[in-house]
Amino acid sequence: MVKGLTAAGYAVFGFDNQGHGKSEGQRGHINRWQDYRDNTQTFLQLVRRQEPTAPLFLMGHSLGGLIVLDYVLRNGQRPEFKTLNLQRLVVSAPPIQPMDGTASSVRIAIARLLSGLLPRVSIKMGLCKQGLSRDQAVTEQTADDPLTHPYVTLRWGTETLSTLAWVKANIEKMTLPILLTHGEDDPIVAPAGTKQIYQQIQSSEKTLAIYPGSYHEPHNDLDADQVVADLVSWLDDGVKAYT
Repeated sequence: MVKGLTAAGYAVFGFDNQGHGKSEGQRGHINRWQDYRDNTQTFLQLVRRQEPTAPLFLMGHSLGGLIVLDYVLRNGQRPEFKTLNLQRLVVSAPPIQPMDGTASSVRIAIARLLSGLLPRVSIKMGLCKQGLSRDQAVTEQTADDPLTHPYVTLRWGTETLSTLAWVKANIEKMTLPILLTHGEDDPIVAPAGTKQIYQQIQSSEKTLAIYPGSYHEPHNDLDADQVVADLVSWLDDGVKAYT
């Protein structure tokens, strides 16, 4: 996806939240969800300083999708957010409706019961790596990636559940132009959740793209070229509106 965006003339920036990738901290742990909001704000401020006049877009995939939805909904009216002049939001496969194997009732009950007592205890998410993409090369690359981990902590779980509930209850307040994408055959997060929030969003500029056959990462699936082309076209519309 990055190659497709840069080929179209877009600069792409990204970062690892704490507990993920090359960032410090216990794997899959946060003390509070506010950390994710602060990270996103600081990251966007850094990007804006490097690109002071370019149209700015924000994208989040999966957990990142929940992070950016929460960030925009909670900060949209604050002066520090408005100074960023964020133009559009892209949300890919947000975990609005996880499949049973991803967030079972047993795991949820354990997390809520013990988070206050043992916040740093890790549990296995049980994600199916084969559910990321129909492209076998993507599956193998994920399996071989030393930065990939299957664990999250009890505190992360309760913070995520609370944020998910809040986003669902407030999603109609979204006014920023938004593109929602999801693979129709995603076995990790049900596309029905994405379709639901699309209907609830009040923004006059909202687009929903469901890709038949695609799994959890449409941008890394067999029809990735179409997914990226659609994304570039939607961003181009934002550039035209900006200028």
